Amino acid sequence: MFFDIKDKLITDDYIPALKIIRDFYFHSHQAFEDEIEKLSMPYKNNLDKVQAYNNEAFDIEDDENYQKIIHLKNLSYTHLSSCLQSIVSLWENQLNDFYLLENYRDYNLLKIQLLNDGYYDLDSDKKIKEIRYIDNYLKHGEFGEAATQLKNMNSKYFKNNNMFGEMRGIYLRNKQLDITINDIKTFSNTFIDFWNVVLSKLK
Repeated sequence: MFFDIKDKLITDDYIPALKIIRDFYFHSHQAFEDEIEKLSMPYKNNLDKVQAYNNEAFDIEDDENYQKIIHLKNLSYTHLSSCLQSIVSLWENQLNDFYLLENYRDYNLLKIQLLNDGYYDLDSDKKIKEIRYIDNYLKHGEFGEAATQLKNMNSKYFKNNNMFGEMRGIYLRNKQLDITINDIKTFSNTFIDFWNVVLSKLK
């Protein structure tokens, strides 16, 4: 019976997969940031020279070197965002797989079934809620419902400065979240903890 292997799915597939992707993405993003730093170095050196030969009225944000540095920094944010979204996507796919025979394709239905089966109350887990809001924010930007939810829960990830967008260089872009490389571990470990709780209810 399929139901008899739910514990094996968790121990042999779901948790190991989350650990592998956690460690791979952490090292991958670390290497990406190192490469971005190397690519930025010539522009930083040029910027230092330009600043040294200009007076106090020099506007750093108008300098082409500064714009190049900001552009590269934004690429690092984009890479990290992709890593975090992939982790959430993996966990959501695991949830679908956990109830594969029941064919619950909607997250809300999965959430209800987990509660009815006595495995987990996702509505009471503020950490997972926040992670899913961050995931949605990274996908859809600051004008979706995720931004409102993060603001309402006073999330540490959300820069609540009451402004649309964020100034980076001379451009106004979508507001960035305060995500770091350590969130790769935070997201993955949160989902590993989730599966360990579900596993304990199966035994």
